[in-house]
Amino acid sequence: MLFLYCHVYIAFKLSIVHWLPIVKPDSSEDHPVRRLKKWTEAYDSGRLAFLEGIKPAAQNRGIISYIGNAGDVFVRDVVISDKDAKWLEFENTKAYTIVAAYRSGSETDTHPFLSILHLGGLEDYENIDQEKYSRVRRDSIEILNGDRRARAACESARRHPISRKTRAYDSDGSWPLHPPLKWDRLAPIKEEEWTYDIWAMPEKSKGEIDVYTATGEDIRQYLEKGGSEHIKLIRPYTAAKAQAVRAVRLQALPR
Repeated sequence: MLFLYCHVYIAFKLSIVHWLPIVKPDSSEDHPVRRLKKWTEAYDSGRLAFLEGIKPAAQNRGIISYIGNAGDVFVRDVVISDKDAKWLEFENTKAYTIVAAYRSGSETDTHPFLSILHLGGLEDYENIDQEKYSRVRRDSIEILNGDRRARAACESARRHPISRKTRAYDSDGSWPLHPPLKWDRLAPIKEEEWTYDIWAMPEKSKGEIDVYTATGEDIRQYLEKGGSEHIKLIRPYTAAKAQAVRAVRLQALPR
């Protein structure tokens, strides 16, 4: 598809080159030649912006991350692969929720700058016997057979799988990343207020990303740009039903 698009564009430009010398020149603003030249210049800039925008997809680039056993983090920058794509593994992260995003302006770079964020610290399921649930996860599922309270705790966790966490961390660097990662604590995401979910996406300003968290009562937007300030709260978004704010996903930046 990209090849066809470029082929048609080249044919269009060649037709302009062959046609212009044939037309009698005219200095008036309304002359078809002058109007065509202006339209062509605007069209060129628009096509360039389009090509820059689809370049990551054409290159099959995109950050994919997930959490494996024991909270280990796995990351790759290939979206679709017919072969077994290589994953970078970062052990002993103890992450519960994870998200990754390119820094704005570096999406098409050979070695893009990106941020990986995760929620860690303490994990808690509301209205669940935490001691019983932790024992099942730590020891063996076999204790469910003889412990009704532990079984009830696991059933409740299964029905309500989104837990709340106390801390947020991020690691910044250029791809490919090299273990071990250095995780920085994001202090503005306060420990005592709990966080259920986290999301991130490139901001419009170069080198920045927008970070969103679900706190149970609202959705909070943060701006991350590195440096001494690193991350700061921009605004909260109050939901119609506060108790339902357990996850957050965005497709476009709110303005």
